[in-house]
Amino acid sequence: MIFVAFLLTGRAFGKRLMRIRVVCAHIGRWPDWRRAAVRALVFRVLVCVSQCGLVVLLVDILWSVADPVARTLHDHLAGTLVVRDLL
Repeated sequence: MIFVAFLLTGRAFGKRLMRIRVVCAHIGRWPDWRRAAVRALVFRVLVCVSQCGLVVLLVDILWSVADPVARTLHDHLAGTLVVRDLL
């Protein structure tokens, strides 16, 4: 469901409420199906690893703090960027 929402609009329900959107970092439009799938799956797979899920979550958060445009690790892997929605 989240994958389909990313694919169609670049945002899911929570992102719509926060008025943010996921876009392709290179072209500024919503991600194609490959980027949407990578972004949706990578984070969940990494966090679900039983022994290091919390560590990966903390690394992901710290990565966004250290990054100049606040891209998380899963954004870098998918080639996406979260931006404010002006609509």
